[in-house]
Amino acid sequence: VVLQGLSGGLIAKALGLSRPRDNGWVVMGANALARQLGYALRTGEQEVVLLDSNVDAVAAAEADGFRVLFGSGLSESILARAEVGARRGALAVTPNDSANVLFARRGRRHYKVPKAWAAISPGARVDLHTLSDCGGRWLFGAEADIDWWIVRIERGLAVPERRARERVVGEQVAPPEGLLFLAIGKVGKAVRPFDEESRIRAGEQVWMLVDEQRRETVEAWMATQGFGPPLP
Repeated sequence: VVLQGLSGGLIAKALGLSRPRDNGWVVMGANALARQLGYALRTGEQEVVLLDSNVDAVAAAEADGFRVLFGSGLSESILARAEVGARRGALAVTPNDSANVLFARRGRRHYKVPKAWAAISPGARVDLHTLSDCGGRWLFGAEADIDWWIVRIERGLAVPERRARERVVGEQVAPPEGLLFLAIGKVGKAVRPFDEESRIRAGEQVWMLVDEQRRETVEAWMATQGFGPPLP
């Protein structure tokens, strides 16, 4: 068999080899919020690969033990290195709404990734039909001010927590300001990004960020929704 001149993917195909599918997550963004989401997804024992062109963000992510690729998350070469097509999901967590939607769309349309999510800011001037048409989902389950949360995390004012919903009390109600749901599932098992289709059942755990200056309001809401105290 002559393999000289073939790309890595063609060589694997020629040898009858294939990369595992639905393996880990690719996240466009290595900022403080993206890293918090990455921490949550890693508890599901899945690899998380971050993509960013900001030197400081990349250095911080590498220091936290993430695999990081330096460059634009919309670059074909970076996406190929990240093996997007072999991942179980692609997520965009940047302050650029248009880039987030484009990343999700490209992941779904060009790389056939099973699921894709985009963070959307309040009042975003993007065509949200583009996201829904490609099967993309709203990361965090609702609009989120990405810049605001990044600053709060960096200043130590937004605290990560994991809580279990001990009982279901009526219909699921949207969380108040100062509370951002990141992921849902159970440690060591299936942990997935939180989106507009997520339903928190009794016994499920939610990874979240709590703004300390709104702690009282958040705790009151948690009590009405049947959540227990933060888990270790």
